[in-house]
Amino acid sequence: MTTVQEINDRAVEQLVAAHRQRTTETLRLVIRFDPAGTGPDIHLLEVLDEFPGDDTDELLHAEFEPSANLLFLGRLHLYLGSPAQALGAVVRGDAVIAAARSGQVVYSDQSDLAEQLRTAVLGG
Repeated sequence: MTTVQEINDRAVEQLVAAHRQRTTETLRLVIRFDPAGTGPDIHLLEVLDEFPGDDTDELLHAEFEPSANLLFLGRLHLYLGSPAQALGAVVRGDAVIAAARSGQVVYSDQSDLAEQLRTAVLGG
């Protein structure tokens, strides 16, 4: 029997694969985190080059429900931003960064920038 975790893990893999193929914005880092009390919801912080925004702009938060193209249980919460936006959120101590600190990297392009972002968000 397939579990909720397996279904949602598969959805994250599909989403990351699709976002890696984008040609207008290079995916640098994806961190999956699980704020307390959110049930089966999926929470992802995605950092993309060429994403509009600078260090004074908040991360874009978008919520999605399951669809025929992406099956998951709960809701999908995407927090999207440029490297500058992500670093700005760290400096400001935004709540999403505090929640993401207990998360795990599910994708990194292995660049120096991705490592800098990973360290800033997750520490050490």
